[in-house]
Amino acid sequence: MRRKNKSIVNRFVARVLTTIILGTLIITSNVRSATISQLNGSIVSSNWDNHIMLLDMKSSRVIQLTKSGTNLWPTWSFDGKKIAFASVRGEHKREIYIMDADGRNEKRVIYTKNGDASDPHWGVGSLLYFETVVKGVLQENSIDLISGDMKVISSTGEVSAKTIKELLEKRKHIYQIFPSRDGKYQMLYFRHQQKLELLELASGTKRELRGGRQGQPSWSKDSKRVAYVTGEIPDQVLMIFDVKENTYEEIHLGRGPDTGCGGKTSWNGSSSRIVYSCGTPYSQKEDSRLYILDLETKKSSMLIKGSSPDWH
Repeated sequence: MRRKNKSIVNRFVARVLTTIILGTLIITSNVRSATISQLNGSIVSSNWDNHIMLLDMKSSRVIQLTKSGTNLWPTWSFDGKKIAFASVRGEHKREIYIMDADGRNEKRVIYTKNGDASDPHWGVGSLLYFETVVKGVLQENSIDLISGDMKVISSTGEVSAKTIKELLEKRKHIYQIFPSRDGKYQMLYFRHQQKLELLELASGTKRELRGGRQGQPSWSKDSKRVAYVTGEIPDQVLMIFDVKENTYEEIHLGRGPDTGCGGKTSWNGSSSRIVYSCGTPYSQKEDSRLYILDLETKKSSMLIKGSSPDWH
């Protein structure tokens, strides 16, 4: 009887140790993991309840930043003082909000009439990029958060297409801008073509990056490399492009026939690790998880449940 009770207790303890206790990150023992407390910075992500969560790497604490609404696509400003995200609240559809790094001082910055706004990502200084859909017109836009000036980056124009094929053809020309921190380059992401182009601002020259079905790009913090996920499940690859050397490194992310990885990736401050998410497409349960990839060992460590991570 004692052995049986001891076995039950051991199973209970093991179950507790493989969960996330409120405010504290617990990493399962069967996952090959880095020592999280030895890493710096903070990772924001979206959880299954559509709240923005912050993982503080030093303390291993997970903190919920948003308290209301349906919140998606959190992204750090370059200086780490602000977080932009899309949110559905009250009567309005998705709009862009910003808040302080600790979740305080939430502020709506975009007011879209007869449409919605999504997918915010920061530029240099006070510039913020975002996408809108208004009466079928798809646009990539920018706003200067200090002056309030807004610009249209690319647009399908008025929707006069008579067929779905014509509409999709128009969307192929829409691109998002992902600037390097040093201000020398821009990655142009043609999401509807799943194509990436590197634009050198000084010369105006462009280079198309290789790889089919390319995902959203992310710059290393030193502006030397670009990471993006390419390929099909289960053979997805994290592609790392060296801007100066014009070389590629491929790291396989395959986690099984039913698991997809990618979407958004993000680098740590020293550009030695990348955080990404994996999950089952169209799943009805919370199964998307964040992983950290060590670029030296090429090994990944599971963190917490979540998606759309961004590391500062």
